[in-house]
Amino acid sequence: MGVSAGPFVISLDRLFLFAGVMIAFGAAALLLRGEAKTRSSPILWTAIFAGVIAARIAYVWAHAEHYRANPFEVIQVWDGGLSAIAGIATTFIVAALLAVRREVGARRVLASLLIGMSAWGALHFVAASMRDEISPGLADATLYTLDGEPTALRSFSGKPVVLNLWATWCPPCRREMPALSAAQAEHKDVHFVFANQNETAAEVRNFLIAQRLPIENAMLDRGVLAAEYGARGLPTTLFFDRDGRLQHVHMGELSAPRLADYLSSID
Repeated sequence: MGVSAGPFVISLDRLFLFAGVMIAFGAAALLLRGEAKTRSSPILWTAIFAGVIAARIAYVWAHAEHYRANPFEVIQVWDGGLSAIAGIATTFIVAALLAVRREVGARRVLASLLIGMSAWGALHFVAASMRDEISPGLADATLYTLDGEPTALRSFSGKPVVLNLWATWCPPCRREMPALSAAQAEHKDVHFVFANQNETAAEVRNFLIAQRLPIENAMLDRGVLAAEYGARGLPTTLFFDRDGRLQHVHMGELSAPRLADYLSSID
């Protein structure tokens, strides 16, 4: 899921993390006084940065086989591949060590982080508890096969659905397509629907042949789904559970490990 601000779209995960960081800094401003308050900011920033790095390293380590074959993806932190446990543990450890070393009231610095992380967790809990009530389902929309046959999106209900909004001219769409194609071949209990946005059947067919992508359910969409789900850019991938309720939205390129994470949560 995400929220928009003009032309910018921010995922809820990133928004909640930003809110938690800001609350941690606000708590530090209230709990610390004088010079200790001033010196706490660099400690918090350093600890949070170290936590993000550790979270990424732990995630990459857990998916070493994939990243060994795709080393450039290691630095693509924006795909959301982070280990929460490693990140939280590292953040607290670094903050404690720096606070003790610089004599800045370690207990209050750690309390500030705890307040911020608690707020972060609470936001995720509230969002998860409300998700089934406010999440849209599979749209009442008609797509078209490359042969021109109309197909109702809701005809794919009964199994989890991965709905990918893409275009042949979109570089990140092209880069992520092999991972999606491989996942479709592996997960027969999940419907993958590739809804091409505003291109012709010939353009899509030629692309799939040229790239040797044996995908099923390549469909044509005239922008109906992008409007329905508020997709501001391509690619956008939506994940529905077997009851047709939207569970996750990923904006931007998907790596194979992140795709596997999403699939494990809906299947």
